[in-house]
Amino acid sequence: KGSFREELYVEPEDEAINQAPIVIASIDDQIKSYFKKSPEKMYDLSPRKFEELVAAILKDMGFDVELTKATRDGGRDIIAHIRNSVCSYLTHIECKKYAPENKIGVGIIREVMGVHHLRQATKSIIVTTGFFSKDAIKEAEVVENHLALRDFNNLKEWLQRY
Repeated sequence: KGSFREELYVEPEDEAINQAPIVIASIDDQIKSYFKKSPEKMYDLSPRKFEELVAAILKDMGFDVELTKATRDGGRDIIAHIRNSVCSYLTHIECKKYAPENKIGVGIIREVMGVHHLRQATKSIIVTTGFFSKDAIKEAEVVENHLALRDFNNLKEWLQRY
Protein backbone atom coordinates (compact mmCIF):
# COMPACT_ATOMS: atom_id res chain seq x y z
CA LYS A 1 0.00 0.00 0.00
CA GLY A 2 2.92 2.33 -0.62
CA SER A 3 4.46 2.01 2.84
CA PHE A 4 7.66 0.36 4.01
CA ARG A 5 8.14 -1.32 7.35
CA GLU A 6 11.54 -2.62 8.40
CA GLU A 7 11.81 -5.51 10.84
CA LEU A 8 14.95 -7.39 11.75
CA TYR A 9 13.27 -10.19 13.68
CA VAL A 10 9.78 -11.20 14.71
CA GLU A 11 9.32 -13.91 17.36
CA PRO A 12 7.22 -16.78 15.96
CA GLU A 13 4.12 -17.26 18.09
CA ASP A 14 3.92 -21.03 17.69
CA GLU A 15 7.52 -21.79 18.69
CA ALA A 16 7.98 -24.60 21.21
CA ILE A 17 8.61 -23.28 24.71
CA ASN A 18 11.03 -26.08 25.66
CA GLN A 19 13.60 -25.31 22.95
CA ALA A 20 16.98 -24.19 24.25
CA PRO A 21 17.49 -20.50 23.44
CA ILE A 22 20.33 -19.40 21.20
CA VAL A 23 22.45 -16.89 23.08
CA ILE A 24 24.08 -14.03 21.17
CA ALA A 25 25.98 -11.49 23.25
CA SER A 26 24.96 -8.59 21.05
CA ILE A 27 23.43 -8.28 17.61
CA ASP A 28 25.35 -5.01 17.29
CA ASP A 29 28.63 -6.85 17.80
CA GLN A 30 27.69 -9.44 15.17
CA ILE A 31 26.91 -6.68 12.68
CA LYS A 32 30.13 -4.81 13.44
CA SER A 33 32.09 -8.05 13.10
CA TYR A 34 30.46 -8.55 9.68
CA PHE A 35 31.59 -5.05 8.58
CA LYS A 36 35.06 -5.76 9.95
CA LYS A 37 35.31 -8.72 7.56
CA SER A 38 33.57 -6.93 4.67
CA PRO A 39 33.98 -3.15 5.14
CA GLU A 40 32.91 -2.46 1.55
CA LYS A 41 29.40 -3.61 2.56
CA MET A 42 29.02 -0.32 4.45
CA TYR A 43 28.30 1.21 1.04
CA ASP A 44 25.09 -0.86 0.95
CA LEU A 45 23.74 0.75 4.13
CA SER A 46 21.19 3.52 4.01
CA PRO A 47 22.50 6.84 5.35
CA ARG A 48 20.43 6.37 8.54
CA LYS A 49 21.76 2.85 9.14
CA PHE A 50 25.28 4.19 8.64
CA GLU A 51 24.58 6.80 11.35
CA GLU A 52 23.34 4.03 13.64
CA LEU A 53 26.50 2.00 13.00
CA VAL A 54 28.74 4.96 13.83
CA ALA A 55 26.69 5.69 16.97
CA ALA A 56 27.07 2.07 18.12
CA ILE A 57 30.84 2.16 17.57
CA LEU A 58 31.15 5.43 19.49
CA LYS A 59 29.06 4.02 22.33
CA ASP A 60 31.49 1.09 22.55
CA MET A 61 34.33 3.62 22.76
CA GLY A 62 32.80 5.12 25.92
CA PHE A 63 30.62 7.91 24.56
CA ASP A 64 27.05 8.55 25.67
CA VAL A 65 25.36 8.90 22.28
CA GLU A 66 22.12 10.35 21.01
CA LEU A 67 21.01 9.98 17.40
CA THR A 68 19.30 13.12 16.17
CA LYS A 69 16.15 13.07 14.04
CA ALA A 70 16.64 11.63 10.56
CA THR A 71 15.65 14.96 9.00
CA ARG A 72 16.16 18.51 10.24
CA ASP A 73 18.91 17.30 12.56
CA GLY A 74 20.40 20.74 13.08
CA GLY A 75 23.58 19.89 11.20
CA ARG A 76 24.66 17.01 13.40
CA ASP A 77 23.68 13.36 13.14
CA ILE A 78 24.99 12.20 16.50
CA ILE A 79 25.42 14.13 19.74
CA ALA A 80 27.96 12.40 21.95
CA HIS A 81 29.33 13.12 25.40
CA ILE A 82 32.28 11.92 27.39
CA ARG A 83 31.55 12.66 31.03
CA ASN A 84 33.65 12.15 34.11
CA SER A 85 33.85 13.65 37.59
CA VAL A 86 35.96 16.56 36.35
CA CYS A 87 34.23 17.68 33.15
CA SER A 88 32.06 16.86 30.17
CA TYR A 89 33.02 16.98 26.49
CA LEU A 90 30.29 17.57 23.92
CA THR A 91 31.03 16.09 20.51
CA HIS A 92 28.97 16.52 17.35
CA ILE A 93 29.31 13.88 14.66
CA GLU A 94 28.24 14.45 11.07
CA CYS A 95 27.99 11.22 9.06
CA LYS A 96 28.35 11.18 5.29
CA LYS A 97 27.76 7.92 3.46
CA TYR A 98 29.63 8.61 0.24
CA ALA A 99 30.96 6.42 -2.53
CA PRO A 100 34.78 6.18 -2.52
CA GLU A 101 35.12 8.29 -5.66
CA ASN A 102 32.84 11.05 -4.30
CA LYS A 103 35.11 13.16 -2.08
CA ILE A 104 33.92 15.43 0.70
CA GLY A 105 34.73 19.01 -0.16
CA VAL A 106 35.43 22.26 1.65
CA GLY A 107 31.75 23.23 1.83
CA ILE A 108 30.90 20.48 4.30
CA ILE A 109 33.90 21.38 6.47
CA ARG A 110 32.62 24.97 6.66
CA GLU A 111 29.02 23.88 7.35
CA VAL A 112 30.08 21.60 10.19
CA MET A 113 32.27 24.29 11.73
CA GLY A 114 29.37 26.75 11.56
CA VAL A 115 27.14 24.35 13.52
CA HIS A 116 30.07 23.59 15.85
CA HIS A 117 30.35 27.24 16.86
CA LEU A 118 26.59 27.87 16.99
CA ARG A 119 25.98 24.85 19.24
CA GLN A 120 29.23 25.31 21.21
CA ALA A 121 30.53 21.76 20.94
CA THR A 122 33.91 20.83 22.34
CA LYS A 123 34.77 18.86 19.20
CA SER A 124 33.11 18.00 15.89
CA ILE A 125 33.87 14.95 13.80
CA ILE A 126 32.96 14.21 10.20
CA VAL A 127 32.78 10.46 9.59
CA THR A 128 32.46 9.19 6.02
CA THR A 129 32.52 5.96 4.05
CA GLY A 130 34.37 7.99 1.42
CA PHE A 131 37.38 10.25 1.57
CA PHE A 132 38.15 13.97 1.87
CA SER A 133 39.45 16.24 -0.89
CA LYS A 134 42.89 17.80 -0.44
CA ASP A 135 41.26 21.22 -0.04
CA ALA A 136 38.91 19.86 2.65
CA ILE A 137 41.85 18.39 4.57
CA LYS A 138 43.73 21.68 4.30
CA GLU A 139 40.68 23.63 5.51
CA ALA A 140 40.22 21.25 8.45
CA GLU A 141 43.85 21.71 9.50
CA VAL A 142 43.04 25.36 10.25
CA VAL A 143 40.63 24.21 12.99
CA GLU A 144 42.30 20.95 13.96
CA ASN A 145 41.62 21.45 17.68
CA HIS A 146 37.89 21.66 16.96
CA LEU A 147 37.39 19.29 14.04
CA ALA A 148 38.47 15.72 13.26
CA LEU A 149 38.05 13.98 9.91
CA ARG A 150 37.48 10.23 9.80
CA ASP A 151 37.28 8.42 6.46
CA PHE A 152 36.74 4.84 5.24
CA ASN A 153 40.21 3.78 6.43
CA ASN A 154 39.51 5.11 9.93
CA LEU A 155 36.21 3.21 9.99
CA LYS A 156 38.07 0.01 9.12
CA GLU A 157 40.45 0.69 12.04
CA TRP A 158 37.51 1.25 14.40
CA LEU A 159 35.96 -2.05 13.31
CA GLN A 160 39.13 -4.01 14.12
CA ARG A 161 38.02 -4.28 17.76
CA TYR A 162 35.14 -6.61 16.87
